[in-house]
Amino acid sequence: MVNKYNTKYLQALLIYLMAGILYGCSQGDDPEEIHIMAKNTSNAMNSNLPDMVNQDMLLLETDYEDMVFSYYVSVLNYSLDSVDIGAFVEYMRPNLVENVCTLDRHQNFINKDISIRYVYSDKNQVEFTEIIVQPADCRK
Repeated sequence: MVNKYNTKYLQALLIYLMAGILYGCSQGDDPEEIHIMAKNTSNAMNSNLPDMVNQDMLLLETDYEDMVFSYYVSVLNYSLDSVDIGAFVEYMRPNLVENVCTLDRHQNFINKDISIRYVYSDKNQVEFTEIIVQPADCRK
């Protein structure tokens, strides 16, 4: 399963998922302002969901709560019993961390101390894992 998640698809996923957030989180350091912008971004994104990220993944919804922005993604071609969760996380986490931490468009987001959480489910929308990229991951 891991081979299907090559860099091209991962980059497309990250670009789609992060683009909508960052326009609202680049101003001010007021905690209330940050919360409002992140929540508004989630609401705006959700109005266009679900949406195909690529041939294998469907972005179901987003959510923001307590300094964590969450993406709920369904991996369409696998059921829970066919997912090697360890291999999936082993492949996805370093790529997610690298992209979130190094791309310029993510820096304002990370600088606001908002963690990014990816919740993955199988084709039946049964959650099987989550991967959280915390701002501290980018400061190592």
